[in-house]
Amino acid sequence: MTRYVIGPDVAIRLAHDQAVIRGGHQVLAPALLRSQVLSLLYQAVRRGEMTRKDAERQLEYVRGLRIRLLGDRVLQNVAWKAAGLLGWPDTFDAEYVALTQLHADALITLDRHLADAVKDLVTIAPIEALYGPKRALRAALPRELLIRNEGDANVHIYAPARMLTRGSADTTEFSDDCCAALSWFWSEACRVCTSGSSGAGSPVAGRSAQGRESCG
Repeated sequence: MTRYVIGPDVAIRLAHDQAVIRGGHQVLAPALLRSQVLSLLYQAVRRGEMTRKDAERQLEYVRGLRIRLLGDRVLQNVAWKAAGLLGWPDTFDAEYVALTQLHADALITLDRHLADAVKDLVTIAPIEALYGPKRALRAALPRELLIRNEGDANVHIYAPARMLTRGSADTTEFSDDCCAALSWFWSEACRVCTSGSSGAGSPVAGRSAQGRESCG
């Protein structure tokens, strides 16, 4: 069993995606996680970034998530030392570092600055580690790209207008950044299929990708 410590940012991303955690993983967090998630969602609603209904749905997901919450004296002592070592003004992030050091294999965070700051103290893992193979491919793509299987033989990839460039009056081409992301996706999809993880009968790379300006 692999044990991961997640931060409030990761919990909210999982809730947004309504993710199903891959079997064989255990998720841990300091006891303060739920209060931080509540505060972040409240702030998002206040800023108009989501509705109260959406926030409540994500809160329910986090409340129902199978997660081990810890906040004992030993954890607090190690967090104090970590915060002092890193020169932090408080111990909130340090509790996640301490918990990883004490009980987990890796820390998952979406905060690059935090990841860089603690990479010498704990192992950092990507959020894709929590997902199954198919979902991990989607999670690793830029969030602007939307991939759908619409019931036909094709996989359709929707991209916002800013990721597309006009080739001519009747054609649309992906921008360089978009092409790089798609190239990575297809190579990973082929790797998953050839390893047998996808359960698909035909290779993903054999399907077509269609770019549409439906997101932008």
